[in-house]
Amino acid sequence: MQAIQPGKHHLQPQPKHLLLVGAIANLAIFSLPLVRYMFGYYSVFVHELGHAGAAWAFGYPAIPVFNFVHGGGYTMYFGPFWLLRLALLGLLGVYCRRWVKAHQGRLPLIMVLFWMAYLPPLLNGAWFRSIFDIMGHAGELMGAMLFCYCALSPHVKRPIFEKYLMIVLGIFMYMHSLHFCYQLCFDAEFIGNYLDPDSGIINDLVKLRDNNGWPFGFSVLLLLAINSLTLYWLVKLLRDYPYNVFGKAFRDFKKTLLARN
Repeated sequence: MQAIQPGKHHLQPQPKHLLLVGAIANLAIFSLPLVRYMFGYYSVFVHELGHAGAAWAFGYPAIPVFNFVHGGGYTMYFGPFWLLRLALLGLLGVYCRRWVKAHQGRLPLIMVLFWMAYLPPLLNGAWFRSIFDIMGHAGELMGAMLFCYCALSPHVKRPIFEKYLMIVLGIFMYMHSLHFCYQLCFDAEFIGNYLDPDSGIINDLVKLRDNNGWPFGFSVLLLLAINSLTLYWLVKLLRDYPYNVFGKAFRDFKKTLLARN
């Protein structure tokens, strides 16, 4: 794959520079509680958008609500609206028909897996509620992936300042989610507050346990697995692009060893 040459008005920073700035900026953010608290609102924003996006995807109109005074948020959904569901199924059907036609009549495995994952929550309210509850935290990681991709990809042409801002936000959302998992595993006080029914807030993983029967430990392990997949995707992104960090370092190291031999 040939690297796209940056234009005059879109100089593309190197991934190593982006990652260095992102790491230093997040070290400063996590070292300053007030700054970290302020950045946390962005994670709340993306978190609630994850809930709302999941609801709309299965035919439930949803409105995210944010509490910027006391922190946190809530997403209200209505329905289901079958007219919206039929419209979604129609659009997906048209897209799948074009995809099958592009593959010369063969049905790709990924499409079969997609329909197997999409139809049960569409037809079963309990399955939908499980997807809805988990998609807040999963939405944060999807946001982190999107921002990291836009920052590191040579195919996304944005001003340099935006590239650096996106990598800072992407790394922050990932580290915020990872720290959340750490607290759920090792911080007894945080776990007690998270599970406390008298706190006035019913958290997502508690809803999964009480409403859908998911063991709390299983939900935490699932969230850790999604974090691991996100990290794998990020490493793969860096490895696959022509001017990546890891691939270039490995090739330079290999050339050095061959030169010595």
